Amino acid sequence: MTIQSTLASHLNHLQSVAERDLTQYQPFDAAECAKYNENLTACVTQEGS
Repeated sequence: MTIQSTLASHLNHLQSVAERDLTQYQPFDAAECAKYNENLTACVTQEGS
């Protein structure tokens, strides 16, 4: 097995795992997501000032 084909199979595996995990966690709570983003933005803004 060449390095390239080994990497390709690893990538395929990671992609399928990621897709499976994403579908597993949906539907996600949009409000929770927005709140998290607000907190994140506030943190970044505080750090910058």
